[in-house]
Amino acid sequence: MKAESFLCRVWAFWGIIPWCPDRYAKWYRCFVIMLSVSSTSWPSYKLAQNSTNPSADSVLILLSICTLASLIFLTPVQDLIGPCSTTLLHHATSHGFLKDWVDEGLKNLKLFTCVWVCAGLAGITLSVTLDGIDIVTLALTVYQLGLFLAVIHCLTQLLVFLDNMVDQYCMLCFQGVRCDRAVYVWNLLQALLRHVAKSMENCLVCLQVSIMFAFLWLLSRFVDALTKLSSESLMQQFAMMKHQGILSSTIFALISLLVMVPSSLVIFVKAASVSEECSRVPALINSLVTQPEKKMNLERQYIVTFIVNSDAGFYVKGVRLTAAIVMKMSYLFGAIVCTLGTTAVKLVF
Repeated sequence: MKAESFLCRVWAFWGIIPWCPDRYAKWYRCFVIMLSVSSTSWPSYKLAQNSTNPSADSVLILLSICTLASLIFLTPVQDLIGPCSTTLLHHATSHGFLKDWVDEGLKNLKLFTCVWVCAGLAGITLSVTLDGIDIVTLALTVYQLGLFLAVIHCLTQLLVFLDNMVDQYCMLCFQGVRCDRAVYVWNLLQALLRHVAKSMENCLVCLQVSIMFAFLWLLSRFVDALTKLSSESLMQQFAMMKHQGILSSTIFALISLLVMVPSSLVIFVKAASVSEECSRVPALINSLVTQPEKKMNLERQYIVTFIVNSDAGFYVKGVRLTAAIVMKMSYLFGAIVCTLGTTAVKLVF
């Protein structure tokens, strides 16, 4: 089995793309979506019945809603990869970076699989040592976490394709391509950039909003709980949580969030790196001087001006995603986390 076919089968297993172009294959994807809906219904029912561990059930609800919305918003990706369309595969093959693209995908797949297995083993270990994790909640959380990481891997692979495409264009310019050919290839690159970004933007917005809301909500719940405790009653509270069997499930909910938040932030960083790499292409072309020139190379300057004015990059809802935007978001998010963390420390000590 070819490596690219293996990646497609992994995404098809998680319901991101259909197994084959046959319309009956879409029923499996509908089954995965219905499973995500049921994963939302189970903890919602427990919360309605006064669940003993609302934090773990709430995290499962947020995770299920996030993965469900991501699956729905990722439907346009079927026009780019998978059995229904091989647009990106043909482009990577014709431009000679298919092997690098697939190798990067396999490496990321191993990483995400390792993270998923470790999170699942942590949940099982907590259930055995501390007791209290509902087996249904544990199984649904592990499944939804695997689905979430599969969505992240698919998005990462699309961004890796864009990154390799820009690198290949730089290599083409380094080899001394003609002016008309360079302009044509850059136009094709821009079209693919916009098409891939358009297919991903709804999923990216939903993903980031859901993750930020889930993490900040849990931190606020944590600080709110600490305000009701004194330093003397803190250990008593932990002992009571262990006795009630909710300490292990609360820790596993925190582990799930620690997996979700960094992996989702990686998507924004990779998307911003595509825009930053596009902005560096004119400087690279401007430096391609192999020998002293008596007069200005007008063709090279035309290519540079054309690329600068095209303002290519990764766009989300019409906004060019740059490293500056990601850094500002990281600073804001870090400031909120540090504020809540220091507040928690003051309340405890």
